[in-house]
Amino acid sequence: LAIRALELCGREPDRDCLLKSLRRAAVIDLGGFKLRYGKGDNQGSDAVFLTVVGEGGRYIPTEKIRRPE
Repeated sequence: LAIRALELCGREPDRDCLLKSLRRAAVIDLGGFKLRYGKGDNQGSDAVFLTVVGEGGRYIPTEKIRRPE
C-alpha cells in the first residue's frame, strides 16, 4: 500500500504527496480486504489484527490473548 502510494509520487516523495495519493485512491482492495481513504480519513481501516512476528520474520495471526500463568 505505502509502496504504491510512494510510486505515484515520483522521484521525490513527501508526506503531502503520500497522503494525496492515498486520498485519490478512495478504496484500495488488498485481495478482498478493502481500505478506504478520503478527506479527513487517512486511517484506511478500523479493523485491528493481532499478529506475532515469529522466527525468520514470519507473521502468525493471533486468535486470542491470555495472561501468563
